[in-house]
Amino acid sequence: MLKKVDRIWLGFLKALCHAELGISLLCLVGIVGLNSFEIFRRQLFGISIIWVQEVTIFLMVWFTFMGFCYVSYSKKDIYITFLREKLPPTGQFVVRLIVIAGILIYLVPFTEYTWKLIFSQLGSFSSVARYPLWWKSAAALVGGVSLILVFVDELKDLFLNVAEHLKRKEKA
Repeated sequence: MLKKVDRIWLGFLKALCHAELGISLLCLVGIVGLNSFEIFRRQLFGISIIWVQEVTIFLMVWFTFMGFCYVSYSKKDIYITFLREKLPPTGQFVVRLIVIAGILIYLVPFTEYTWKLIFSQLGSFSSVARYPLWWKSAAALVGGVSLILVFVDELKDLFLNVAEHLKRKEKA
């Protein structure tokens, strides 16, 4: 039963991270397309679109926060391992535990305050493009919740690996 739940959980986490990667890539395409159009129009006609920079920043925020989940899930983040790999298994466990705990200790209040920020922005709009300001902050909320899920899963895997290691040690 536990393996089935874990398989469903991992499938959900994988689908979530891949969906956020798709959103991130769409935002990147939007950034490149919008700025290319703006440069082309400005150089050819001498006319600049006033809202392009604001929408580009909006897309960059979504691109960044949506990309975090996939990068962390696929373990393609920058992580200095040369010192950790030289430690004994217990030391590696402690270092990894401290790193994951530190990230979670940061992410929980970050997500909570992002939630509060969204509520404080209700009814406010961007100055030029006139989109609701909370749309930009929503990227941080979605990214924060997704990262919490990814790192809770890493914490679970860390403890399961230790339990498995201890079982092998008992059998030997």
